[in-house]
Amino acid sequence: MIKNQKGLTAISWMFIIGFIGTLAIVAIRIIPAYMTFNSVKGIMDGFVGDKEIVGRNPKHIKVIINRRLSINSIYTFQDKPKAFTIKRVDGGLEINVHYEERGPIFANLDYVATFDHTVNVPNK
Repeated sequence: MIKNQKGLTAISWMFIIGFIGTLAIVAIRIIPAYMTFNSVKGIMDGFVGDKEIVGRNPKHIKVIINRRLSINSIYTFQDKPKAFTIKRVDGGLEINVHYEERGPIFANLDYVATFDHTVNVPNK
């Protein structure tokens, strides 16, 4: 009786390990950008119902935002002063963050991720 070969060859295993390694490198480089955005989203969502910003001018609200970012060790926005916009709308404020995160993956391959989040804060 002739036995049929079962399983993968060494070249197949190297291909699979290389593919998984490439995905791991991409994930290690990109995931911190999404974690930062998730923290920024949490800070912004915390403004809903926060009495500290009710009735404040936009400049003072940006100081509050920067302080909360600093508390969370997020220093990405120090070189992006226009990332946050604050507008007065009917019944409150509209706080928006829009920014782009760029970074290297490996060699001459980079990633670009665009993040945007808006929160409406009532005056009450």
